[in-house]
Formats: sequence, structure tokens, C-alpha cells
Amino acid sequence: AINDINLDRFIDQITQTNPALLSAKKQSLALQSLLINTGALPDPMLTYTIGQEQQAKLNQKLPNPLQVQTERNMASIEVDLSDVRVLALQRTLTAQAKRLYFNVYAVDMMINLAKEENRALEQMYQSSLKQYEAGRVTQQDPLNMSLMRTDVVIKLEQLQQERRSLLAEASRLCNGTTIAFGFPKVLIAKPLNADLIALQDFSTNTGNVDVVMANKEYAKSRQARERVNLLNLFEYDIGVGYMPNAGTYEWMVGFSLPWWGNKNAELGNQQDALALSASANIDDVKQRIRAEVADLYYKIQSADRILPLFVEEILPKAKQSRNLARIAYETGRLDYSQWVLSEQRYLTMASQYYRALADRMSAEADLVRLVGSWR
Repeated sequence: AINDINLDRFIDQITQTNPALLSAKKQSLALQSLLINTGALPDPMLTYTIGQEQQAKLNQKLPNPLQVQTERNMASIEVDLSDVRVLALQRTLTAQAKRLYFNVYAVDMMINLAKEENRALEQMYQSSLKQYEAGRVTQQDPLNMSLMRTDVVIKLEQLQQERRSLLAEASRLCNGTTIAFGFPKVLIAKPLNADLIALQDFSTNTGNVDVVMANKEYAKSRQARERVNLLNLFEYDIGVGYMPNAGTYEWMVGFSLPWWGNKNAELGNQQDALALSASANIDDVKQRIRAEVADLYYKIQSADRILPLFVEEILPKAKQSRNLARIAYETGRLDYSQWVLSEQRYLTMASQYYRALADRMSAEADLVRLVGSWR
């Protein structure tokens, strides 16, 4: 178990323990080790003939250097793709971690609100009993207070269950490690300070991993087409033979004759089609990313305009109205329904604020996932 963990430590813990991420990193390392042997000469062939004329032969095939280089290029692209997949998974897990962290924060704040409401209802319930005994209100008021407390208890249990589910997901991301979050007293969203077009351009040029992978897939398809072209080139075979009975050597040199070159034409057409598809996919991915970046950008901009209104105006006024309504009810100047309306308005506004704050921070986490770091 890890207690009082902040967001940065939570992300570090995921990076160090997440099984999917560790597996992707190992796969990338494995491909890098295979790259070392890509393009190496095939093993030589040793044959020994036993008969009237004994003979030993050693043959070595020599692939065309251009074919070898093409194979190495394709293997190198595979390594790059593997590295990009690791980065993509890291960004996805980081965004998940941030969403979990901010949602747990919002739920914790709403749990505190529910507990505060429960304490207030207990006080108001006692007050309503006194007023009922004094004949100032009917028995309906204490009964309604009791029912409201029951609703709050149910709401509190639902929030606790939501919190347990979020922490279970956090534990899953950390390969079963029990997580207990620690939060700052006040969670503040920093302004983006970034232009939409600049974010879109950055993401589609270098920042977004989907765009990078689409470009790599296109490069891979072009190398595959080049490999088909090189199938018609010569391959060489050299060898040496030794005849023990005669005590003589013979040297052999052979090369392939690409006599049936047309047999690769259909394969070339297929690779051309795949390259065109990969090229079109780049444009499609870029347009999708630009649209997603714009959607998140506008969501964040809208939240940055609304959240200060909650902090500076809506919540202070709603809280003041609630407190005044409590005093007015206790002194008999306000009936039950008006007090309930004031109480529920404050709690609803406060819950909306914490949900909106978590959504805004989660939107920025998704924006970072799409764009990469730009701050």
C-alpha cells in the first residue's frame, strides 16, 4: 500500500509497475536486439559427397546489398513503431491516472459536502423538534428532516462506492498496489496559454503519436514496395570444393537469373495499393486529431470561464443564502420548504463545481495525451 500519494508519484508508480507498459517495453527491447542480426549473411552450407569420387563443398550465398539495406530499413521502422507504441501507451496511462486522480478529488469533496449536510440536518432536526414542541411547526417538519437525513445517508454511500471503484481502478493500473491519494487543500486549474491552431499544428506535425505511427506505417509500405522491386536483382552464390582422391580444389561462382520477373508484378500492385492506403490514412488521422484537439480546447476554454464564477460569485452567495435560511428557519421566520430549497441549491452548486473542475482537468489530461507537452 502507498499512502498519501500525489499525482506525480501515482504516475511514476504506474510507469514502474503497469504490466501492459512493462510488456510493451520488453517487446521494444526484443525488436532492437533482433535489428542487430537483420541483414546478416545466411549461414554457409557444407556438403560432403561419399562415393567413387568423394567431394567436400562449402557454399555461401551473398544477398544483393540493396536487398539487405531494405530489410534493415524495414526492421528499423518496426523498432521505431514499437517505441512509438510504448510512448502512446505511456500517454494513455498518464491521462487515465490524471482522470482518476481528479475524479477521486471531486468525489472526496462531495463526500465532505454530504457529511456537512448530514451534520446540518441533525442540528435542524433537533431545532424542528423544539419548534414542534413549542407549537410553532407541525409534526411534518421533523418527519421531513428525518427523511432528508436518510436521503443524505444513501447519497453518502453511493459516493463512497464510487470512490472505492475509482481506487480499485487505480490499483489495477499499478498492478494491484493499494493506493491512497493525498490532495492539495485547493486544486486550481492553470490557464492553457496556448493558441488552438498552434496546438493543432504541433500535434499533427510531431506531437501526436497516432500521426507519428501513421507516417511510420507509410514509410514501411514504401520500403515493402522497394523490396518487391529488388526481387529482380541478382543474388550471388560462391563456393569451394575439395576432392580428397585427387587432392584438388575447385571454385564456383553462381548468380540468380531473374528470368520470370513478371511474376512479381501482382505483388508490386498490391504493395502500391497498400502504400496509397497508408498515405490516405495519414490525412485521416491528422484531421481526426485536429478535431479532437479543437473539441477539448473549447471545453477547457468554456470551463475556464465558468469555474471562476463558481468560486467568486455562485458558491459564496449560495452558501450565504443557505446560512441565512437556517437562521431564519430556527427563528420561525422561514418555513420548511424554503429552507430546503436554499440548502439543496447550495449543495447542488457545490457538487456541480467539483464535477466541472474534475472534467476540466481531465480534458486537459486528454489534450496533453493528444498533443504532447507544450508548456
